[in-house]
Amino acid sequence: MRDVLISIGVFMLLVDFQPVYAENCEPSEFSGNWQNVRSEKNILSALEVVDTCNADDPFGAVKVRAKELCHPRDCSWGWTKATIEGNQLFAEFKTFIATRRIVVAKQGLRLKVLVETDYITESREDTKESYLLVRANN
Repeated sequence: MRDVLISIGVFMLLVDFQPVYAENCEPSEFSGNWQNVRSEKNILSALEVVDTCNADDPFGAVKVRAKELCHPRDCSWGWTKATIEGNQLFAEFKTFIATRRIVVAKQGLRLKVLVETDYITESREDTKESYLLVRANN
């Protein structure tokens, strides 16, 4: 009987569980799907920025996914937590071949994205590149 009561209590807690959302959460100016105006292989091709407004989300209140043009489809760097400070968004992606840090700034209707890539292997030069992205037509 005791086990049944404990199970019922745990079930009631789970049913009543509500995620914790940030108060007055509104989408940031970075929120949405963005695409590179250039379409070349092995460069940043797209960013997806999501304001989760959920303090319990493992990625935090803002998360971002970056992609680069590969063949036959885009390669994803994965999802990561992003922080917004002033008018800039910051994120870091750890992939199999490199750590990539991005700084995103809004410029009118576009995003200017600076990507600093630190390759794991010493045989490749680290890079710093800049891209312009526009809102995707989804």
